[in-house]
Amino acid sequence: MLGVVTLLYSSDYLPGTLTLAYQLRKLLPKGSHEKKLCLILSEELVEEGQLGDTALNVLETLFDEIVQFKPIGLSDPIIKQNQINLMMLENRSELAFTFLKLHLWELTQYDKVLYLDSDVLPLDSDIFKIFDHVSSQTSDQIAAVPDCGWPDLFNSGVMVIKPNKEKYKELHDMATKELSIDGADQGILNQFFNPMCHDGNRLTEWIRLPFFYNVTSPNAGYQYSPAIKFFANKLKLVHFIGKNKPWKHGSTGGIYNDKYRNQWWSLYMELCQQYFQSELDIDIDQLCRKTKGVNLSSDDRSEEILAVNTTPSWNPAAEPPSKYLPAEAPNLNIAKSYNWESELVVIPDDTPMKPVKDTSIKEPIASSDTTIGDVIPSVEEEPLPHYERPKPIFPWELNTDYKPSRVFPDD
Repeated sequence: MLGVVTLLYSSDYLPGTLTLAYQLRKLLPKGSHEKKLCLILSEELVEEGQLGDTALNVLETLFDEIVQFKPIGLSDPIIKQNQINLMMLENRSELAFTFLKLHLWELTQYDKVLYLDSDVLPLDSDIFKIFDHVSSQTSDQIAAVPDCGWPDLFNSGVMVIKPNKEKYKELHDMATKELSIDGADQGILNQFFNPMCHDGNRLTEWIRLPFFYNVTSPNAGYQYSPAIKFFANKLKLVHFIGKNKPWKHGSTGGIYNDKYRNQWWSLYMELCQQYFQSELDIDIDQLCRKTKGVNLSSDDRSEEILAVNTTPSWNPAAEPPSKYLPAEAPNLNIAKSYNWESELVVIPDDTPMKPVKDTSIKEPIASSDTTIGDVIPSVEEEPLPHYERPKPIFPWELNTDYKPSRVFPDD
């Protein structure tokens, strides 16, 4: 049996996890039992009530199996020793918790596992052809796509592995003792499986997969834009790397808008309509909102439920904001823009140009020495522009007898 697995370690990634599972359900052949959808879930999200009951029910509906593991704590040596390298990734401290991926090697109920990060979008059922590249794979091998940032390393967002509990122990031991290249799972997995990192000290191997299986976006590489256009029909999966996930922005996407993000939003809206019975413009934060362990009165509980289950509506002119509305400041879209960065575009005008009078030339002045034959150029004075008084705006402007009530003593 083959496992198609993803990881949910933070409620921030819940929209991505739900959308990925929804898309995989659409792509898997109906009635087929060859492949199973599995979710690795952090116990903390359930125990602390960070996921609502509705979201948990939908996860249980979409996934064939949910396996809970205890998350790595902030005081864990793995987290502490890797903070310095995580700071180099624009302070992506949350990536430290991706060490939960090491538990993939404990899923021995599957012959092989296709792991997908929750911020990926499979484009069609060809994604499952990835298993054809690893027909004779062993537990000493990992199949992955070269990373766009450093192609001698692989990206751990899409991988095919062969579970083995002994390999899990070796990986966990290494993560405890050695500093990860990037402070997260990708570094350790490369250090364990990639011969470029361990110089042949281990009998492990990296099977290079085509980039079609893990097309990272955004990407500013030299060949990226023309290549993604040329290979558009061959792409299997798009991976939304970095902090700007599709669900972090509105459905319009702004500067991060492209057809793949639009496709993600289309799937997400289908999911919400089918499982959450919500409006298309659903608030992402509603899926991740905590509702357990809060002592509220019946009136406050009603207001909280209303805030969670409906799109918030607030009239600032009539009432103060509800304390249950999501914070606005973290979601403000602030971008630096300067006028001098814009190009000056001059559009020619077809209207004939009027001659401009040169005021630097002084006209001669008639004097007693001027004879009849002398010609004094005449100066045509242009009429002064006529301005009309603007119409009254305020009521008191109509009262022509209005006099000021406060004047200076000398007036």
